[in-house]
Amino acid sequence: MNSSPDLLKTILGELLQIKEGLGLGSKELLSVEEVATMLGSSPKTVRNALSKGTFPIREIHRGSRVLFKRREVLAYIDSL
Repeated sequence: MNSSPDLLKTILGELLQIKEGLGLGSKELLSVEEVATMLGSSPKTVRNALSKGTFPIREIHRGSRVLFKRREVLAYIDSL
């Protein structure tokens, strides 16, 4: 039986494969909504963590948009 972290990694990996199959895997910058989906969280949870300064992935501000580098999101997922 898989432990919780292993199960989470498996699920996240499968989600990434689905996103890549939809043609979203090549984007360099990801939105809050996309990152939340990849992490199995809600956009509101991501935004709350950003506001508190506790979100583990560095954000990029482009005008009013908050974006994340895809490679940094994937690196964080791999570190789980």
